[in-house]
Amino acid sequence: MGGVSFSYRGSPALDGASLEVGAGEMLAVLGPNGSGKTTLLRCLCGILEPSGGAVSVNGADLLGMGRAEAATRMGYVPQHGDAPGSTVFDAVLLGRKPHMGWTEGEADRRIAERALEVAGLSEMALRRADELSGGERQLVHVARALAQRPEVLLMDEPTGSLDMANQHRVMRLVRGVIARNGMAAVVTMHDLSLAVRHADRFVMMRSGRVLAAGGAEAVTPESIKETYGIDAYVETVRGIPTVIPK
Repeated sequence: MGGVSFSYRGSPALDGASLEVGAGEMLAVLGPNGSGKTTLLRCLCGILEPSGGAVSVNGADLLGMGRAEAATRMGYVPQHGDAPGSTVFDAVLLGRKPHMGWTEGEADRRIAERALEVAGLSEMALRRADELSGGERQLVHVARALAQRPEVLLMDEPTGSLDMANQHRVMRLVRGVIARNGMAAVVTMHDLSLAVRHADRFVMMRSGRVLAAGGAEAVTPESIKETYGIDAYVETVRGIPTVIPK
């Protein structure tokens, strides 16, 4: 993705934003509320059409594709997805829609079952999705995106409604999936310590612009100050990187 710009009713939300992520990598997009993180993901997956720039996956131009074809390459997990009035299994099976004909096949059902198992939802398969807790619903959306088997997994604050144990479980889950399948993941987050612990690459955003990008070297006291306006330490505690506000 290079030089992407987007405006809402003439008000710029993205100003020439660029990012790059490789197979097997997780990229964390960090920034305060209103920095353009969600808009960035929506431009990547085709929900929004940028006013400038390019979006490509393995050299293929996503902006020139139809929605169905793009969905086989990009899987999107929204920040607050609707809870369908169906079973959890059927909600996850919807992730196979870009790959299916008129009806699902046995292979599609097996992939959906595997996605449920990986997400730890197998025992909930026959429950109604709209009867689950907010955190459980978020796991359903993650499982649906995994069933889609895209080349790039886009996740908008996937840990925002989860407790501490499930936050780390989801991040480890995503890391394992992208490593095994040669996928990439782009994840927006607010928890900097969770991000530096699990992600490989980072983009720091403010007011629609990318202020810093790269590996762990991109998350520094200086970039945190510029992005969030606060002073913080970036320390390693028992071998685990963490961010500590002053």
